[in-house]
Amino acid sequence: MVKQQNFLLLFKKFIASSKSGNRLKKDGTRIKKQSVDNYSYTERLLQEFVIMKTFDLVIYQIKGNSLRDHIKVKKYYMSFYKQFIIFLYKEKNCRDNYVGQTIRNIRTFYVWLNNEKCIVTGPYYKNFYIYKEDIPITTLSVKQLQFLAFDKDFETKLSAFLKRTKDIFVFGCIVGLRFSDLISIRNMNIENLDGNYYLKVRSKKTGIDTLVKLPAYALEILNKFSQKKKSLSILPQGYFLLPKKTFLFPHISLNSFNTNIKKMAELAGWTEPILRPKSKSGLATEKKRQMLPDFVIQ
Repeated sequence: MVKQQNFLLLFKKFIASSKSGNRLKKDGTRIKKQSVDNYSYTERLLQEFVIMKTFDLVIYQIKGNSLRDHIKVKKYYMSFYKQFIIFLYKEKNCRDNYVGQTIRNIRTFYVWLNNEKCIVTGPYYKNFYIYKEDIPITTLSVKQLQFLAFDKDFETKLSAFLKRTKDIFVFGCIVGLRFSDLISIRNMNIENLDGNYYLKVRSKKTGIDTLVKLPAYALEILNKFSQKKKSLSILPQGYFLLPKKTFLFPHISLNSFNTNIKKMAELAGWTEPILRPKSKSGLATEKKRQMLPDFVIQ
């Protein structure tokens, strides 16, 4: 016997459970906001898919061991997977990593249905293949980083927004943090140990603690932003001390940050063509592109 349930309604409940803390990770910690946001993006894609392809998207709940029912459910789920994959690649022009992340979210949803909601869907969602591509990282050379950090003539060519982005970017290169961790640094993350200043943070994605000694020009960057906040007290070396929970950097979106980096790289003349491999459906393609779109933080 097979019972139908509303796929999108259950997916909304899955997102709500992840957001509220009712659904936890295997180690008992809460689901991160970034993951919840990714589930919401997947929901939007599913809604578009249903409308554009007029696909009857349901959850089949299996009761009993009827071979006929299992064959029916297996065929339906594989039909959904294949049509949804085609939709992502052809209609949405997605690449392998994004498609893979979307399918991973859907598989996680099926696990939740089976384990938490006791809705037996069968194991067929495990056949939803997750594509993945390894994109090479383009990095700054030491000379380029020194140029951004110390060249005053170049800095005079930048607008106020680009100067701010440059300082945050240079600081990020020094400490090696993801954008989400970098922009969330607070004054409480700066520690003074025997007269030296260290940045101590815990990665949102990996949960790993990082302790980095800050060189003088990193402290100078922090001092610039502290002065703008009009701090009243000053550290012994002359660096401003803000309340512990104060964010060290002003808010900026990842999209705006990356756009500013590209503009900054173009002004620096870093537009040499590079090869950047991309893949769709596991098939690699290589395209020549300018260097500047690759200076991004994730």
